[in-house]
Amino acid sequence: MKKLLLLTFGFLLLASQTLLAQSLIKGRVLEDDGDPADGATIRVKGTNRGTYADNGGNFSIVANDGETLLVTLLGSVSQEVAAANGMVVKLKKKSTTSIGGDNGIVVTAQMIKKEKKSLGFGSTTISGDKLGQGQDRNVLSGLAGKVAGVNITNTSGSPGGSTRVVIRGGSSITGNNQALIVVDGVIMNNNSSQNGGDNLNNQVDAGNRANDINPDDIESVTVLKGPSASVLYGSRGANGAIIYTTKRGKATTKGPMVTFNADYSMQDILKFPEFQNGWGQGYGGATHTEENWSWGPAFDGKLRPWGNVVDGKQKIKPFVALPNNVQDFFNFGKTANHSVSIAGGT
Repeated sequence: MKKLLLLTFGFLLLASQTLLAQSLIKGRVLEDDGDPADGATIRVKGTNRGTYADNGGNFSIVANDGETLLVTLLGSVSQEVAAANGMVVKLKKKSTTSIGGDNGIVVTAQMIKKEKKSLGFGSTTISGDKLGQGQDRNVLSGLAGKVAGVNITNTSGSPGGSTRVVIRGGSSITGNNQALIVVDGVIMNNNSSQNGGDNLNNQVDAGNRANDINPDDIESVTVLKGPSASVLYGSRGANGAIIYTTKRGKATTKGPMVTFNADYSMQDILKFPEFQNGWGQGYGGATHTEENWSWGPAFDGKLRPWGNVVDGKQKIKPFVALPNNVQDFFNFGKTANHSVSIAGGT
């Protein structure tokens, strides 16, 4: 019994000496550009003692002087350093690629950042600078040719028209095959906007909501391919998802940053359909004013009534073809865009 008491006393004395040797180590974690490493993990190697860095990169942890601290941060190289009060740890960023990097950081559902190699589905991340090449004013059209397996088409072919995005082909004959659009964690309805009314007006393409996104505001875009994206967004992500992250202010040692962008683009019709210029309005060689067909009488150049009757009168003009009627409807398109943005933070 006396031996057991001596052993217990010795164990408590040793434990008290160990606790007395430990102290509260305070330090700071910075990224390689000098910004605070918000959310960095600091852990005493070989133990379960750990903590996180605050918004300013500051941390405090109970450790012995000289104990090894393991400092980790998503997107940076982990470091092992000796514990010392007032220490400053500077982390180096991992090398990444703008498009399809295996070690890149991917923004997933609810703006959660994960390493690409840890995902269980295909993904591609493109920086805002890459997306803006070509100065396409539609953020979806800007993805064309930059992501494998993504088919992007403009439904009407006109500027400002609706853009359709299908990833890895369609999966439904009658349902919606378009990818889910997410901007800063908010799901966007990208259905085409069409004017109501008769069948003629329903054919007018007024564009979709993706046209409202300013390409100059995009920091990066991540394309989640295949039905595996439904794990993040449920059935709505069954056709894949396109996740946009916009630019935002952050604390830097360089001060506020002012960016000015200017671009000028021109557009013209590439090719017109072929039209026949031998017969006028109607069908079967006869004139029918209520029909839009163009298989009426042959053009003969004679003066004939034309158009609707207004106030009992009707216009008279030669019955001839107008070969450039459609071409004259279109103008040469010119677009100039200028934008100024200011970013910063403390």
